[in-house]
Parts: sequence; structure tokens; C-alpha cells
Amino acid sequence: MTRTWIPLVAAGIATLALAGTAVAAPAAPASASKCGTKYCINVKGSGLHVDSATVSLKSGAAVTGYFYLEASTGSGGTFYWTPKLTNAYSATFYDITFTRTVSLCGGENAVKSNVDHVGDGCVSVHA
Repeated sequence: MTRTWIPLVAAGIATLALAGTAVAAPAAPASASKCGTKYCINVKGSGLHVDSATVSLKSGAAVTGYFYLEASTGSGGTFYWTPKLTNAYSATFYDITFTRTVSLCGGENAVKSNVDHVGDGCVSVHA
């Protein structure tokens, strides 16, 4: 199953406090980062919901190709692909909700190919 990648601009959210009124800051989302031999993934979210997942090259180099996320459950995987990017250092995927625990891996490839790729960075997304 291929899903459409939607580029969004991340915006900071400020918490304002009126004079004399204390406002509690919202709870910080969970995050996880991991590098494989070639790629790194940085995931932010809560439980089975991923607010953002950024995939980058461990070397910091720019590439032309397709960035992907692979969500594996042990009985198969689902791939999420970007459009072809030129001279890109990273790509961020937004707003994905899973129905059960997955191993979420990220990388980049010259062509879209829904197979296990070498060098992915992987983290566990779980409730």
C-alpha cells in the first residue's frame, strides 16, 4: 500500500500566560531516534500516532531519489514514499496513525521498491 506524502511546514506553538494566571504547558510528545548503517530516523508522536518522522542520511550528504518509511508488523510491511526529491538532505512524513505496534524504518532509494532495504534506521512505535 502506497500513501501520498504531504509536505507541511512545522510551526512552533507558544504557550501564553496572562498576568497573574498560570498556564500549564502541554505534555511533551514521545520521541525516538536511531541510525542504521546508512540512514537515521527521528520520530515524534504519542502511542500509535506519529506526528512526524524525519529520515536523513547518516553521512549528511544530499541525494536525489525517494525517501521512504517502512512500517513492519512481522507479517509484512507498508511503505510510505515521497515524490522524487533532488539534492535533498532529509524528508519528513506527517500524521500517521497505526492500529498496532510496528517497527518503523526509514531510508532513501533511487527507485521505489517495496523490499527490505539495507542500512535503515528503525524505531518501535507502540502504545
